[in-house]
Amino acid sequence: MSQRLDALRVLLRISFRNLVASRVRTVIVGLIVLVGSLIVVVGASVMDSIDRGMRTSIQGSLGGQLQVYAASSKDPLALYGGMMGESRLDAIEDVGKVKEVLEKVPNVKAVVPMGIDQAMVATGNAFDVALERLRADARRVVAGDADEAVRAGYAKRKAHVRRMVDLLEADLTQARAIVDLAGRDAADRRRQIEDLRRAAGDAFWAGFDADPFAALEFLENRVAPLVLDSGFTFIRYVGTDVEAFMKAFELARVAEGQPIPPGQRGILLGKQYAEEWLKLRNARRLDQIKDARDRLGRRIAKDEELQRWSRELAGRIREIEMQLDPVEAEAGALAPALGAPAGEPLPALLTRLFTVDDATFDGRFKLFYDVVAPRLRLYQISVGDTITIKAPGKSGAFNSVNVKVWGMVEYRGIEKSGIAGNTSIMDLMSFRDLYGYMTREKQEELARLKAGLGVREVGRDEAESVLFGAPAPVEAAARPASIDDR
Repeated sequence: MSQRLDALRVLLRISFRNLVASRVRTVIVGLIVLVGSLIVVVGASVMDSIDRGMRTSIQGSLGGQLQVYAASSKDPLALYGGMMGESRLDAIEDVGKVKEVLEKVPNVKAVVPMGIDQAMVATGNAFDVALERLRADARRVVAGDADEAVRAGYAKRKAHVRRMVDLLEADLTQARAIVDLAGRDAADRRRQIEDLRRAAGDAFWAGFDADPFAALEFLENRVAPLVLDSGFTFIRYVGTDVEAFMKAFELARVAEGQPIPPGQRGILLGKQYAEEWLKLRNARRLDQIKDARDRLGRRIAKDEELQRWSRELAGRIREIEMQLDPVEAEAGALAPALGAPAGEPLPALLTRLFTVDDATFDGRFKLFYDVVAPRLRLYQISVGDTITIKAPGKSGAFNSVNVKVWGMVEYRGIEKSGIAGNTSIMDLMSFRDLYGYMTREKQEELARLKAGLGVREVGRDEAESVLFGAPAPVEAAARPASIDDR
């Protein structure tokens, strides 16, 4: 034992003498070891943080820690969609039984049923909204409401709709000059122009109050379909037990509106999806320019993309002009804030507002959201709207449901994620209806209809006799005979 201690003392003494004798070499070697250790520790920490952040983002937003789907499915599960669209997955018919089994597995905290699909939603347009508001005012006026504010609002909305008709006529006249159609299309285009001229004429509006509902029917059925920005948008949604979903995925929160009440049908739109695809185009461009300037430090004067976006702003004022009441806009705070001369028309005011550079952008951005935005329908679909969603069911036929938009959902920490943020959340019953799932109530109703109509199932072997009748009996059998040449 003493020999080992002596040997250790000698080794330590030699080591310290070497350190003292070669201080420069010791410092260099020590720095190399220190830097190497620092790189390893910091790199491992960064990679661990990235891994943990990505894992939390996926597991806490939509993915969970484990996904279970039917083994008979044609495609593997692609939770966030694939190049060919949504995965073709077979439905799990008895979700309750599967859930009961999964909940017995150790460490399983919650089991949330989910189904993912895409569908079409009619977005409507500003003209439809204006007509809907005018109809509501017309009902009150026809019912005898003598309130001056109601009648003033009715007159103002009527003037606004007339202004929109004038703008629409100008748009279609310009389009007709560019594209000259022949044959049946030309006849349809002539009829459209005639309808627009009638709607824009003084005689139509002079007789509007005599029968406002007939006039509104004409505008809704013959003029509104001509608006060029009508159309559909696609929406990606997950059908689920909404209450269980919000509890299980801790990153999910309702950014606007309110959660879907328990037992109610409805949908929570993805906040990022609404910003990217449903927001007024000029408002979206302003947001993008502001984000690039504030977060990334980019400047319009030096950035080609920001310059292009800025030019687009001034060229897209028509959809805002369609929505704004020109009297309110010109008489409000917009003209004084822009330093515009008195009486400058609305198109010139909007062009002035959306002509921006680095010196004027922040002021114009604030002016838009303070003065103009409150008078606009910023999103094609807003919180509180009831929308019609159409989707192909499992049989191939299109199904549709009407659901209320209760709010918008986003995921904390990944608010701008184009993957999770583009997915909306729908109640499970509406999802089942769109999928075409046969509920017990529908099965019972179908059975009653079959019984009332005398419908019965026919097997393959008897289908021909049931559909076309039994074959006629053979009257005589053929017998061979010789031919008499005479």
